[in-house]
Amino acid sequence: MKTPFDAMGATLPCRCFPDFPDMCACADGEVALRHYSSQPGSPDPGAETVPPMTPDQQNWCLDEIGQGSEYGFERSEYEQKPDRDLAKGVINVWAEFCRDKGLI
Repeated sequence: MKTPFDAMGATLPCRCFPDFPDMCACADGEVALRHYSSQPGSPDPGAETVPPMTPDQQNWCLDEIGQGSEYGFERSEYEQKPDRDLAKGVINVWAEFCRDKGLI
């Protein structure tokens, strides 16, 4: 799946297994989202600093979160959230989708 974070993610180190940087299981967009979700206020100090999300990136995140309504996620609950929380919301929706399909 193509995301508006792919180009940025291709330039960032993977956060899947911080102790094993060559073992990345994430697509580039997910790499970037994991860095956003690990910004100040998060317990992961190893994340790279990333620029603020563009309005297009924020809207894309909100659309992805909105697709998770069957898992209890609501776009409206994230509309005023900071970038870190938008990224966490997307990752959580993806994780719930994968659990629902028996992938994790």
